[in-house]
Amino acid sequence: MAQASVDRTLCVGCGLCIELCPAVFARAEDRTAFVQLQAVPPEATRCCQEAAAACPVDAIAVSETEN
Repeated sequence: MAQASVDRTLCVGCGLCIELCPAVFARAEDRTAFVQLQAVPPEATRCCQEAAAACPVDAIAVSETEN
C-alpha cells in the first residue's frame, strides 16, 4: 500500500494533482493541495504516482508502506 503527502509550503495550488488523482488529493481553502486519505487505495496508486511526477514544484511524495 502507498502513502502520499503534500508539502503545502511548496505547493503553488496549480491543481494538477487534483485533476490527475481526485480520489487522493483535494484543494484547501488557501488553494493548496492536501491528501484526503491516510493510505492510498491500490486502485489509486498509479494516479497518485503520476500526480507526484507531474507536480511542477515537487511538493508531493509517495512512499510504499508495509501492511
